[in-house]
Amino acid sequence: MNQHQTWSSFKTKIVKSILTDNLDETRRVLQQVPEELKLLADLVEKVQAQTLPLPLHKHSGPRFAISSVSYTCGVGCEMCWSGFSDKTRLFENYKNLSPSEFDDWGPWAEYGDEVMLVGLGETLDSPHIFDHLNKLRNKTTYLTTSGSTLTAKKAEKLIKSDLTHLSFSFDGETTAGHGSGDIDYSNLFWKNVTQLNALKDKLKASHPILRLQISVDLENLNQLQAIIEKAVAHDVREVELFYMIPSNKELFEKSVFSNYENSCEQIRKVLSYWLDKGLEISIYNRKELPEKPTSCHFADLLLIFNLDRYLPQPCCGPFKLPLETRSLTPDQYWNSFPFRYFRYLHANDGKEMVPSLCDSCWARDPNKFANSIKESFTSNKVSENLLPVYQNASTLKNQNKFSQAVEEFQRVINETKDSDLLGKSHFHIGEIELSQEHYENAFSHFREAIHYQFNHQMAFCYFYLLWVILDKNSLATNQE
Repeated sequence: MNQHQTWSSFKTKIVKSILTDNLDETRRVLQQVPEELKLLADLVEKVQAQTLPLPLHKHSGPRFAISSVSYTCGVGCEMCWSGFSDKTRLFENYKNLSPSEFDDWGPWAEYGDEVMLVGLGETLDSPHIFDHLNKLRNKTTYLTTSGSTLTAKKAEKLIKSDLTHLSFSFDGETTAGHGSGDIDYSNLFWKNVTQLNALKDKLKASHPILRLQISVDLENLNQLQAIIEKAVAHDVREVELFYMIPSNKELFEKSVFSNYENSCEQIRKVLSYWLDKGLEISIYNRKELPEKPTSCHFADLLLIFNLDRYLPQPCCGPFKLPLETRSLTPDQYWNSFPFRYFRYLHANDGKEMVPSLCDSCWARDPNKFANSIKESFTSNKVSENLLPVYQNASTLKNQNKFSQAVEEFQRVINETKDSDLLGKSHFHIGEIELSQEHYENAFSHFREAIHYQFNHQMAFCYFYLLWVILDKNSLATNQE
């Protein structure tokens, strides 16, 4: 094992033990302290008694345990975030989740109340999909598909698998969505849905319940009523609306965010009309489109396992966590300190700063997201490159020229909008404050580091220890 692997393994043990409340293990591992961790080791020794940070934010498992199962897709949606807009496979030699990989994920499937099987590609491309479903017969299950490859044989096997909900992704006649607005694709889609319903009738089956997921953009906004009417006529019981999230300027022009205020009014009318009709319809799991920022209802709702099987995501956005699931039980992971802190922030949204990625998320504050994404795709401003300033500050810190380093890090903080640079700059100032035993100042900077980089492992470790030393539980209780 090389030196890098040894250090990486050592750091992983430290991070895991601290963030899962096992400081006895931390002390054991730190018996031989590398120079890089001396600050942390000194801080651990100052923890006299183990006080669990945010104990009231331990929760039972997620409602939805979600796993991708396929990494191929032939639909070619322009809007695809998974990478299939111009290809049919993500990897040459890895096309789907294997049965053994699914078995490894099994404890999480048991831990969640309900299980969702999704892409990243087309779920029905997986040759193992029915084996996976067979292992989930005791669970409430959801499977998402474009419906483009739903043959009669596959439809019958889905019905006989005891699948609870089948979610179709279909967006009508929009060039960015499934089928690129092609009328033949639309006709094939509805033909496959009709075929499935006929088989359900033949087999006298009540399940799967049919759901429709629609990615809404400017091109299909005026089609929503017609799409939903047709879906209801095809025995679709639930409809879920999402925004088409643009990844480039061309898609931004097609998205509702390029004309957000007017788009919202139309979406609200559609929601209101169908809710009055008794249809189970929502947008991002909400029955109404909020006009102001709202607390995130995805917090504690789901956990998504994609390509990195050891690093799941707590939402459908680009949010990353500082802790891997490796060698942890689902309950240890789900109730580790990063999750407790994540819940605390969202439970106190408005009093506490939610993570920066959450602050302008399309699910929590679509108005702010619309403004930020519009600025990113339409602004001609050229941001100053502050990376050299950050690098110079890091050099000054390593030379123990702390006051000069802080001045340079502070310049980065004042002038950049880059979350990574903001998080790292706050982290380094936090370490400088910690080395001078300015614990409250250090705590504030580590909190800011986590705000901008929620997956910053060392910032989280320092933050945890200072939370205990400074007895922040009493402050958190007062907040709530």
